[in-house]
Amino acid sequence: MVMKPTVIDFLDTVVSAGNMELEIEEIQVEDDSEMIGKSIAEAKIKKISGAIIIAIVDNNRNFKINPSSAEKIGTREILVALGTTTQLKKLREMSSK
Repeated sequence: MVMKPTVIDFLDTVVSAGNMELEIEEIQVEDDSEMIGKSIAEAKIKKISGAIIIAIVDNNRNFKINPSSAEKIGTREILVALGTTTQLKKLREMSSK
């Protein structure tokens, strides 16, 4: 994989920025989540939590990389998300109610 200078600068900034604490986390969608059966857009993940879904892992361990906003969320699937600690906490709350 060839990295571009701008991408490298961006990653350095994200990793070392004192005021921006981005993390990547996996969050399992629980059986009682209101997100089940909804698309990423319908669940309003970005609007409510601010987190960005970068992948969905289904129950067969298949990865849906960079899923579209129309991608449906299933029970016990894993959301791989990028966000701040606060954003990821809110997404965890959404995934379990």
